[in-house]
Amino acid sequence: MSDDNKKSEDLSDFKIDLNLLTYRLTAIENKIDTSLDTLSSKIDNMIKHYTETRSNQALASQSLSQLKDELNKIENRVVKLEAEVVNLKVTFAEKLAYGGIGGGAVAIMIEIVRKALEV
Repeated sequence: MSDDNKKSEDLSDFKIDLNLLTYRLTAIENKIDTSLDTLSSKIDNMIKHYTETRSNQALASQSLSQLKDELNKIENRVVKLEAEVVNLKVTFAEKLAYGGIGGGAVAIMIEIVRKALEV
């Protein structure tokens, strides 16, 4: 009987060891599954963030390009307006000069008429 008891104990110890090993392997498998799920989630988040960043960069680049075009248009308009202001100043100066000459001529004529009437 001692052989039977010993075999029974050995079998019982083997079952305990096997159950413990099964439990540990199950725990390890669950931990690996959880870790893989976490890793997969993090990778998905990174891909999503990368995609959003690329999209935002594309939009920013497009907006910058449009702003550059608008700035070029404004700069061209400023150059045209500066040229028009210079032209206007020259025209105004010419009219003032002609007006001054005409005014001087009229003043001289008035003085001549006055002197003629005084005599």
